[in-house]
Amino acid sequence: MNTGAFDPFSEICDRASQAAGLLRAAGFRVLNEVGFSQVLVACATPEQTLATMTRLQRSGEAWCGGLHRRAWGMHLLIFRITAATA
Repeated sequence: MNTGAFDPFSEICDRASQAAGLLRAAGFRVLNEVGFSQVLVACATPEQTLATMTRLQRSGEAWCGGLHRRAWGMHLLIFRITAATA
């Protein structure tokens, strides 16, 4: 039964899925199946990934962190999505 109450879990999942779709449409490789709040992405090269992270962090448009996965041989951007309150 939908009571119209704010459900932060559903909100976070929806926002993360939306973000993954937007990132894919912008040419990023989304590397994980988005199940909750985390979206792992990479650009075509490690240099592009690091430059993108630096630009985003400086702009304040979005927060993301970086990660180098030796086992995968690539740099990744990690986006963690949070719910907005109305």
